[in-house]
Amino acid sequence: MYDELEQVAPSDYEIEDVKEKWGMLDIFDWHGNEKTDEVIHKYVELSKVTCVNCGKPATRRSTGWISPFCNDCGPEYEKFISLG
Repeated sequence: MYDELEQVAPSDYEIEDVKEKWGMLDIFDWHGNEKTDEVIHKYVELSKVTCVNCGKPATRRSTGWISPFCNDCGPEYEKFISLG
């Protein structure tokens, strides 16, 4: 993501904060443009379907503390919502 943002961001572009919220990437930035928004959106959407434990494609999302998991990492959690 950094490399893609570096190619399209204006010189005064800043990332203020990066965190996980509601099972997806959450980024706050300043002085962005349409192209930086597209890059951020791409990775936010990708984070929704990527296992937070190992990076494989997620097949389920935990309830309670919402996080996406793959079939291998998910069984340690009891309650899930299927992503498929």
